[in-house]
Amino acid sequence: MEEELSSEKDYQRKAVLVGNELLTGRFTFGQKLGVYVYGPTNFKDPVYQRYGSNYHITNTLFADIHLKTHRHVTDLTEARLGWSFFRAYN
Repeated sequence: MEEELSSEKDYQRKAVLVGNELLTGRFTFGQKLGVYVYGPTNFKDPVYQRYGSNYHITNTLFADIHLKTHRHVTDLTEARLGWSFFRAYN
């Protein structure tokens, strides 16, 4: 049974996240582990992981794809195109 969304309810979440990234030329591969520390709504699982890969097209333009999972179930898939104000590599 699904819960109905309400404008009165607080859906914000805050988490602590730790992880590492492997830099290989223009590619960056990352994995992170997070634990929700705040959230008034009930979570099915307070622990989650993020896995991702970035590709630096130029020194400042990049594309990436990331997965957010709760244990073995993917909750969110992100694909982004971004611009960095700092040089990503030499």
